[in-house]
Amino acid sequence: MRALLAALFALVSLSATAQETFPDGTPIPDWFRQNQPALLTELGPAYVLTDYGMIPDSTLLQTEKIQAVIDRAHAAGGGVVVVPEGIFLTSSLFFKPGTHLHLQEKAVLKGSD
Repeated sequence: MRALLAALFALVSLSATAQETFPDGTPIPDWFRQNQPALLTELGPAYVLTDYGMIPDSTLLQTEKIQAVIDRAHAAGGGVVVVPEGIFLTSSLFFKPGTHLHLQEKAVLKGSD
């Protein structure tokens, strides 16, 4: 029984040390494990996409409108771009310092090329 417990402990120890690096072999920094939920109210004002004329339509490309909201948040000193419930189609978006992204429950930001 002791031999079985020792083998199990050794196996668990090996898998724990194997998780200390990313799959490419680079070490995982300590900050990576600091994953406490952010309080949205502390990140600045909310910019809800539907407040700026966007509609949850998975066939309507809305990249320019979404980027305009990101730019507006940045120009105002930062904030949270909120994707409400629904599907919003976009291509590449460029977030700027002080801007954050939050997807509400049942929200989808669908990528397009």
